[in-house]
Amino acid sequence: MKASVIIPAYNSKERLYNSLLSLNQQECDEEFEVIVADNGSEDGTLSMLESFQADFPLIFTRIKENRGIAYGL
Repeated sequence: MKASVIIPAYNSKERLYNSLLSLNQQECDEEFEVIVADNGSEDGTLSMLESFQADFPLIFTRIKENRGIAYGL
């Protein structure tokens, strides 16, 4: 793996979906993975991530309850 793209998310399903679609369309010779850290979203973000057809390794972790922007995993 040459690079990891880390995306923090909170109730941003639509924006996140569009970002993942854009990453699917990247023409890149180097391998990369995408890691999404979801901070307790309640807008269907988790189900979108579970069903997203990524052309790259997609890893996501979820904090069940929003703990604010400064909370560390």
